[in-house]
Amino acid sequence: MHALAFQLIVALLGAREVNFDAVDRQARAVAAVVESESLPYVGRDAKRRTTRLLVALAYQESGLREEIEQCRWTPVKGMTQDDGRSVGLLQLYQGWSWRGHTRAEICGDAELQFRLALRYLTEQVRRCGSVELALTSYNRNQCAVSIYSSGVMRVYRRLERLPL
Repeated sequence: MHALAFQLIVALLGAREVNFDAVDRQARAVAAVVESESLPYVGRDAKRRTTRLLVALAYQESGLREEIEQCRWTPVKGMTQDDGRSVGLLQLYQGWSWRGHTRAEICGDAELQFRLALRYLTEQVRRCGSVELALTSYNRNQCAVSIYSSGVMRVYRRLERLPL
């Protein structure tokens, strides 16, 4: 899964200057989490589909930017919906999605960020009944199709079409 995640991240970042060390760290984190956690998908391709979903979700939430992974990005008040209370590549909301971890533990630990996000998202899939509905719940605690969930799924479908 590491090679797949690495290729997906590089494909999304495109022409931007890519820090391959950061991409490798993020890809290793995705692979470790997909190999060890319960997944929102079932079946033969569950790990590949979940890898694509996590990369798409992180891209939607943070653009996979290293400074956001490390919590070094300071949002301008009003620029974000929660004024900076969410952290990391997957914008984990302070409190409920942190599962007892501190900001210091989450910031800079890409594997923990992906692990916490996948656990929460998988719970929401069980609650909402589908990945697309669960994505809106991940974002705003409602089981619904939304502009947000459609955006993540658009990135996911783009990744699905890559010849990997």
